[in-house]
Amino acid sequence: MTEYVILRRKEGSEWVQEYALTAANPKRALKLFDDLEDGEYVAVPKRSWKPFPVFTEKTTKVHIG
Repeated sequence: MTEYVILRRKEGSEWVQEYALTAANPKRALKLFDDLEDGEYVAVPKRSWKPFPVFTEKTTKVHIG
């Protein structure tokens, strides 16, 4: 059994995390999810769900030459 993170596509292209549950495969995870409505869903194994923090930094360089 694998733990899955269920995501639903909202209007446009935004994906929203809905739930996490344990199932034998992604299709079974979606079938076990009680709050399904019409739309697009994806079930990702939680072990593969690896968010990375991203930090941006802007600098100014002056070159004299």
